[in-house]
Amino acid sequence: MADVERKLHLSVTLGGPGHHPGAWRASGSVPEEWFSLDFYRRQALLAEEGKFDLLLVDDLPGLGQRARFGAAATSGETGASLARAIRPEAVSTVSALVPFARKIGLAATVPVTYNEPYHVARKFASLDHLTRGRAAWTIALNETDGAIRHYGPNPAKTAEEKEWQAREFADVVKALWDSWEDGALIVDKESGVYADPAKYHKLRHRGRFYTVHGALNVSHPPQGHPLIVGNADAAPGFEFAADHADLILAHRATFEEARELRERAVKVRSATRWLPSAPKVLLNVMPVLGATEAEAAEQAQTLERLAMEIGGTAVSGEGEAAPGLGAVGAAEPAAAANLSGAAGLGVGVKYWTLVGSYEQAAEKLAEWFEAGACDGFNLLPAVLPEGLGEFVREVVPRLQARGLFRTEYEESTLRERFGFFEPANRFERERDKTVRA
Repeated sequence: MADVERKLHLSVTLGGPGHHPGAWRASGSVPEEWFSLDFYRRQALLAEEGKFDLLLVDDLPGLGQRARFGAAATSGETGASLARAIRPEAVSTVSALVPFARKIGLAATVPVTYNEPYHVARKFASLDHLTRGRAAWTIALNETDGAIRHYGPNPAKTAEEKEWQAREFADVVKALWDSWEDGALIVDKESGVYADPAKYHKLRHRGRFYTVHGALNVSHPPQGHPLIVGNADAAPGFEFAADHADLILAHRATFEEARELRERAVKVRSATRWLPSAPKVLLNVMPVLGATEAEAAEQAQTLERLAMEIGGTAVSGEGEAAPGLGAVGAAEPAAAANLSGAAGLGVGVKYWTLVGSYEQAAEKLAEWFEAGACDGFNLLPAVLPEGLGEFVREVVPRLQARGLFRTEYEESTLRERFGFFEPANRFERERDKTVRA
């Protein structure tokens, strides 16, 4: 029996034409709008209409070096992969949505490998102020052969070195967010006192990968720290996400695997004293829906054909109709399909393809949530913008009718919405320890 107080969380990841390999050729795709602000604005408003917690804009830092621009290709990238890779930069896109998205959280992917901690800390502290506490950073490596050639080689070579680089990067970013304590800016016109020097802190970091001295020129973010989103199935991986992320995006093929992942994340975080809030696990799901199961299956078949005709990868793996709904606890639910790297959420991402009627989809999502397999779902619309609109109109009301999902926004900040504590400022914590000693 689910806890009646526990509410399901929904996020949506936007990425070009949609997340199915055949999306860019679908009748509902609008390629002439993929780089327009209006394309993203409409989807942000749709997600906000559906009372989604968070909208994520993903990013890839470059194209592969063997990109093919025609139809089928025996090697390199087909049009399907190009359609997913060609996109506007994520932070710019999210920032442009601030005047329109007034309630939903806004997240952007910024890879560790091709950025500096100070740069990232300043961007997301600024975004958190502009959104009044609704910013989130999706952390990833996103290393591709093309990106390495664009930006130069990463000094970290092995997978272990790259994970340690990501850990150091995240630590430095969070320390920079603590440069200013709450109340540090006094701005007293009469006295001429602008700030309290006791609440201003210069970071002096010299580590294996980064050297950063100084403080941000942006005051303490409204959330303390903007939310950090990690991916359990892509580098730097689950252990990093469980240690550092507030939200963990993941794919697990069975109910038992999903519940085990969620329990592991809670255990890892419980051992981290300075991060008291357990992370929330959202399962990646790509719905292919219809008014009836037969209609959904026909839609799935069409998308499979569009992908296979040009040498793309079918969701089913063999160009057959996308699978139907499986039972909770089954050894391998028929609804589960693994697509490595297909969704653009970072190299190696995987997701669950859910094919069925609107009622079946709502029932399946509710079933997994109520049974403790996850804290919610990260929606990867098969085709944009129609996939998101369909989910908002048909599935969200069914989840609301079950009492599992909000009907109105209540909390002001993203942290409050997910039930997270504001992290204690590390410099304030250290000063308090010194005083007590």
